Amino acid sequence: MNFYDLNEIKQAGNCIRFVEECLGIEVKNNRCAAVWRGGDGQNVHVTEETWYDHVEKVGGGIIDLCGVTKFPEDKLPKEIMRIQDYLGEWLHLKPKLLMRPSPSAKQSRYDELIADGYREAKRYPYRDLDGTVRHFVVRMEHPEKPKEFIQGTPSGWGTKGVSLILYRLKDWKDKPGVFIVEGEKDADTLNDVVGIPATTNCQGAGKWDPEYNAEFIGKHVVIIQDNDEAGEKHAIKVAGQLLGKAASVKILCPSSLPKGDVTDWIQKEGGTPERLKELVKAAPYYSEALVADIEDRIFQIDKPPKKEEPRLTLTGIKVCTAGNLAVIGGLAGTGKSQIGVAGPLAAVMAGNREGVDLLGWQSLNPKGHAVIHIDSEQSPGDWHTLLTAATRRAGLKVPPSWLVSYHLTGLSPDLIRGYLPAILDSAKRRFGGIHFVIVDGFADLILDVNDMESSVNLVTDLHASAMDYETAIIGVVHQNQGSDNTRTRGHLGAQLERKAETVLCMRRDDDATLIYTTKSRGSPISRDKGPRYRWDIEAGRFVIADSKQAVRLSRAEQEKVDLVNQVMESNGSLPWAECIQRIVAIKGVTEEAARKRLERLRYGGFLKVQESTGFYYIPFDSPARNNTINPDTDTGQDTDNVR
Repeated sequence: MNFYDLNEIKQAGNCIRFVEECLGIEVKNNRCAAVWRGGDGQNVHVTEETWYDHVEKVGGGIIDLCGVTKFPEDKLPKEIMRIQDYLGEWLHLKPKLLMRPSPSAKQSRYDELIADGYREAKRYPYRDLDGTVRHFVVRMEHPEKPKEFIQGTPSGWGTKGVSLILYRLKDWKDKPGVFIVEGEKDADTLNDVVGIPATTNCQGAGKWDPEYNAEFIGKHVVIIQDNDEAGEKHAIKVAGQLLGKAASVKILCPSSLPKGDVTDWIQKEGGTPERLKELVKAAPYYSEALVADIEDRIFQIDKPPKKEEPRLTLTGIKVCTAGNLAVIGGLAGTGKSQIGVAGPLAAVMAGNREGVDLLGWQSLNPKGHAVIHIDSEQSPGDWHTLLTAATRRAGLKVPPSWLVSYHLTGLSPDLIRGYLPAILDSAKRRFGGIHFVIVDGFADLILDVNDMESSVNLVTDLHASAMDYETAIIGVVHQNQGSDNTRTRGHLGAQLERKAETVLCMRRDDDATLIYTTKSRGSPISRDKGPRYRWDIEAGRFVIADSKQAVRLSRAEQEKVDLVNQVMESNGSLPWAECIQRIVAIKGVTEEAARKRLERLRYGGFLKVQESTGFYYIPFDSPARNNTINPDTDTGQDTDNVR
């Protein structure tokens, strides 16, 4: 305990400051409530030098006020000793005598911080609806150490046994909406600077009391979290407790600074009230479904997603799987619709049918789920011709019932976007699922392909639909002009390329059209190995031409090619045992020698093994196919998954 000059205390002391700073009681028109004795009326008259309690009929100066409010149980001279010590510290006076505290003396946390060089920077009173301070929070700052917060009541430090209330209750209690922030400073910023009603809870993140929830019944609540893990957890906890009570709940994190809060966002990051309103409007509503969805998205090593078979392949290489997007891009005149749309549609209609030219595409739909085609580019006549050609290419007279094609050319992008969910819902309901969706073209779903926000929203919606409906969505887009330019047009193209599982590029190559991948999450298709197509005038359609890799074979390679064609004959694929038996019969060798020859054919790329069945087949890029097949009559069909 230190000793200070009482005359210096009287000269420096200010009763109004003492009531507001040390007791956390608001003084209005020189009146306040005698909270220290349980009073709630404005019965105490206060000036800078004096005070008077009209109920108790007592009054005096700063020393008397401190004694009544802070040390009411003490008796002289102990009371005077503690009063002068308390007021001297509060007024930052120089002590007359500095004494080392007794080892048994118990200091408050406030006193400890003051002794450690901290100073009180701000006191935040928690007032009830009558304006009475129920408790308060003190912000303590140090020039070299982290800030500290301590709580107290007008009766003393600590809040043990005190029923805590929310901050600035009177400012938002009768409002239809309120912001919940993490800290009194942020609540003051929103209330006093931005003009938005806001509150917070005492004691910081993670200290939300379920007793608070009743205050938000029927209110629209926006929770603004600090940009750190504790802030995120606190926001989610509060949002979860308010579900079913508040009219609506949203969560925002406007600050991008580490540990940044809404005050930082406004003072350091250029945040404005208008921008805050935009963020609130764009934020999704927090819901039980959203909570469940977030929980479902947490990684669990013992719960892998089901393995998806490719919904579409090209030359045996995966193009797309369920939950993903794929893009087919090309310049005008490359045959995007005939090759990139009619080809996949013919492949899924043909299934395992042999002897048909599917241009290297393959798609098996054993469950008969819907295949949706949306044409927003061609005239009614061209649309009908395209679908008829795809049906004929598949070897059918009429398409299967599960092929559902819509002609939407001429409709506005907003209307097409509006139709899409209804189309997907109807198809899933009728056929039990959706195998894949192919859209010709993606750009017709947006007003301006160079609008960043619209492009991001469209691609996000498409990707979400692919996941929600467990399907693959394939879209045709135009590429920018230029012989070496493979970029698709605008911000839309950039977003599609960023999100797509596979991006296929179609290019003119001499008198043929070449298709290859510019992006693939699986095996790529290089320009050298990519299939090439030429227009057959007599057939009136595209057919497979040689790939770039077709070269003259050596004598040893030619022998392997001849053996492959003798073994496979006209079969799409054969099991291992039958391949061995045929090699033994053709070459007159032992089974052991036949096994070695078959392995050499597989490792050399002449044959390939289908993963799901173990059958051997001739892949599209096999030297056997490139050097022995007539491009005018070859189907170009990759026989993976075909028996």
